[in-house]
Amino acid sequence: MTTTPRPHPAARHLLFDVGGTDIKSALADADGRLIDVARTPTPRDASDPGGAVVEALARLTAERGTGGLRSAGVVLCGIVDEAAGTGVYSANLGWRDFPFRYRLGAALGLPVGLGDDVGAAAEAELALGVGRDGAGAAPADAAIARRYSEAAGTPVGGARDVIERAAASPRRATR
Repeated sequence: MTTTPRPHPAARHLLFDVGGTDIKSALADADGRLIDVARTPTPRDASDPGGAVVEALARLTAERGTGGLRSAGVVLCGIVDEAAGTGVYSANLGWRDFPFRYRLGAALGLPVGLGDDVGAAAEAELALGVGRDGAGAAPADAAIARRYSEAAGTPVGGARDVIERAAASPRRATR
């Protein structure tokens, strides 16, 4: 007799951060607290790089189970068209114009939110870090820009642009 995996009882959301080296995954409760954080090597498949990522996330989801989960959030390395749900381009993993939201929604059986990793990190900093409690985005703060620059491999000016875009994001305004 096989049993169907069930996520932690408090888990409501499944989260993935797809990077060039590894995939970070976690469950989150209704208050955003992370549960069961894990790292898995990012798969490589030159013939179908986006499909390989979808298969890996589907496998990780099946291992955890989806009972009680309401959604999945996925951030990708590279350029992402959030409105279209598409991974536009990833230099290190090789996809171009891959329909991630559609393919992941079908594979995971959950609604999927999609974004780029650097923009998501900037939004998190604004919501939970320097921007918390109305402290502001502080886009000119060189230390913050340097942190994103080092983490994402972008020039400091590029990191500042990401922080400024995240601060002006319509999603941020609706939180």
